[in-house]
Amino acid sequence: MSLEIFHDQGRGYMSPLEPTAQEGVTLRLRAARGRIGEAWVQYSADGSCWKEIPMERGAADATGTYEFWEGRIPSMAERYHYRFMAREAGTAGGGAQKILYYGAEGAAEEEPVLSDCFSVIPGLTTPDWAKGIIWYSVMPDSFYNGDILN
Repeated sequence: MSLEIFHDQGRGYMSPLEPTAQEGVTLRLRAARGRIGEAWVQYSADGSCWKEIPMERGAADATGTYEFWEGRIPSMAERYHYRFMAREAGTAGGGAQKILYYGAEGAAEEEPVLSDCFSVIPGLTTPDWAKGIIWYSVMPDSFYNGDILN
């Protein structure tokens, strides 16, 4: 059974989007309705010690297909990383409940390494003109000589 979970660092999933060192961050995790029994936000400054915050089940979306889980990381002065851990809702017959982790690279049954987790840098801001823009990188030097092996 897939838990169908999702999170990104955009509106509706993270607030505030650009926290200061004095602000905590509220995170939301979307899941297929009724599939998760428990969820936690795990956070760490350097990946050596992870702290856990239980998340609370919130309201379903307008379609009733998904529900949202919410947790709050307290204010931190330095860069930190976070990921989610979710336990499948109880199954008939008392079968084993699956635990799934969710980081910036998506869902996995194994704990994600630090580089695969979401990151927050308190005090970092983005210029208004750059918010919501899709960036493309074009490398014309790769095509300069027409060598198809580039």
